[in-house]
Amino acid sequence: MAKVTAENLEPIHIRAARALLGFSTKELAALMSGYGNTHMRLRNFEAGRAAPPGLRLALVELMDQCGIELQNGGRPGARVKDPDVFNAVVEAQSSP
Repeated sequence: MAKVTAENLEPIHIRAARALLGFSTKELAALMSGYGNTHMRLRNFEAGRAAPPGLRLALVELMDQCGIELQNGGRPGARVKDPDVFNAVVEAQSSP
């Protein structure tokens, strides 16, 4: 199975990762501080529009930091690779 990089990242990877996390596009964008107008760029990417390489790289890195492995191959998607990190991210996002 090929590793997902910024170059081969697809919208399905991010939609699958968001579904695992239970995050909206706004919630995911909030975790990506320092990248201007992230919410709209993220929505555009998920809709199949082009995304800047920096956003794609930031998404791949963020998913890794959230304990999620993006998968390629016959069935691209996402899975939890580190349950402890994943659970901590989900809990932190759901706390007021």
